[in-house]
Amino acid sequence: MDAHPELDRDLIEKFNLLVAWNSKSASHTLPEMFQIIFQESGLLNYILALPQPIIELNRFGTLYEDAKAQASTTSGLDLFGYVFNLGIMEENGLKLEEQTLVSDKNAVTLTTTHKAKGLEWKLVYIYRFADSHWGNQTRRQMIKLPPGIINEQDLSKEDKNADERRLFYVAMTRAKQQLYIVGSTKYPSSVKMMYPSLFLHDIPKETIKKIKTSGLEKKAEKILASLMEIPSTPEISDGEKEYLTEIIKNFKLSPTALNTFLKCAYKFKLDNLYKIPRAKAPPMCFGTAVHFALERLYLGLNNGEKLESRDDFLIDFEAALKRETLTESEYLTRLKHGKKILGEYYDNYEKEFEECLFTEKKFGDSLSSQVILGDIPLSGKADRVDETNKEEKHVRFTDYKTGSPKSRNEIEGLTKNSDGDYKRQLVFYTLLADLDESFKYKAVQCVLDFIEPDKSGNFKREHFNITEDEVNDLKEIIKKSMSEIRELKFDRTTDYTTCANCDFQNHCWPNGIPKAMGDSEE
Repeated sequence: MDAHPELDRDLIEKFNLLVAWNSKSASHTLPEMFQIIFQESGLLNYILALPQPIIELNRFGTLYEDAKAQASTTSGLDLFGYVFNLGIMEENGLKLEEQTLVSDKNAVTLTTTHKAKGLEWKLVYIYRFADSHWGNQTRRQMIKLPPGIINEQDLSKEDKNADERRLFYVAMTRAKQQLYIVGSTKYPSSVKMMYPSLFLHDIPKETIKKIKTSGLEKKAEKILASLMEIPSTPEISDGEKEYLTEIIKNFKLSPTALNTFLKCAYKFKLDNLYKIPRAKAPPMCFGTAVHFALERLYLGLNNGEKLESRDDFLIDFEAALKRETLTESEYLTRLKHGKKILGEYYDNYEKEFEECLFTEKKFGDSLSSQVILGDIPLSGKADRVDETNKEEKHVRFTDYKTGSPKSRNEIEGLTKNSDGDYKRQLVFYTLLADLDESFKYKAVQCVLDFIEPDKSGNFKREHFNITEDEVNDLKEIIKKSMSEIRELKFDRTTDYTTCANCDFQNHCWPNGIPKAMGDSEE
């Protein structure tokens, strides 16, 4: 893959327009600019409207991952700097390794003959079977040797096409059942008529069957024309169905993924299956740094060390925040806020910090700890696990939450504007603990630990004893949701109140978010 992936020409034009548009770049990180490009230029709409959007999504995703990698190592890198870097890469022949799509046994393999050595396929196509492409290639000597150094008689006996002939033989013998050799007398890149490769005469005539291509050529025009048409309404094409089905085969449902699906199945498709490039939001960057600082604190205690100092705790937070991709102003704002609340959090709980059983405990991430509900793979990660009863092997799960503390009714989903996501997450952890055979403990309690104090300066931890009925209800929700996922039911939400804070709102509603039923005009 070249430094610029071979994106559709229209995509390149749209991308270049956004590169020239610099009014917003100063206030956004490089990953955020990619997200703006994707949303506000219509790239996402255009790609998803294509009959086969997978390749273009994958290529744009490759660019995005490279942009994130460069931004993390080069402070202040903007869109123009990144495009400049791509130009340098192209000038020096450096390539971006295109992200691997899901494994598909029905996929076509494109390869050079050199890379195909030792491999075999049932059906092989050798294309551009023309003179000077296969055989009779022009050879330019960088340095011509003086006469007399090499015996001219030996040179006259040399088969100048020997290497090419051997390479062609390798290409032919990759086919186990059928071999198609295709070529043309005219190519756009050549002004003169082309002739078949001289290797045609090396193939026994009785093994050759000529095929009339006129009918195939007419059919090809219709196929290409249909591929260029943009459907009036986005649909899941046959190729997309296969792609999504292949992903879903090995998809592990996590608490976050389930909550996303329940909120909006279409967002779940874009976010969890297509993995549309999205910049990590500043609050998420902040949360990651907070989690890192708390993890380091407990790891030290678990290693038999004494409780780290308040200053070291804040240094861990600052180091983690520096690794996140944030603008300078956003970084300074989050750093100041984080040091304030974490300092107060440390002071409040200093006497309660003690070693735990696990920190950042992962479930369903390996063969030894698979978590299966029926035929549904599950996964998740608990921030902290504490042992509450050593003899009974009882444990308590703790989940850290940044942001303003919520009331118990909000957590339970009992208020008008709450969805119960937090409580469902805790029940999910309990289910993971029950199903994971390698986890030899019983979860008897879950805690939401709010890192920030409330308006009165008080810190809050909400404790929940998860019931068996709640676990069984969650099982039914998981089964129903996974059934719809496997049936590729990815409708947009009808609860438009959730769209205002969604990264994909401009994609779904380019003319504005529809008003919810019953809403009146101002």
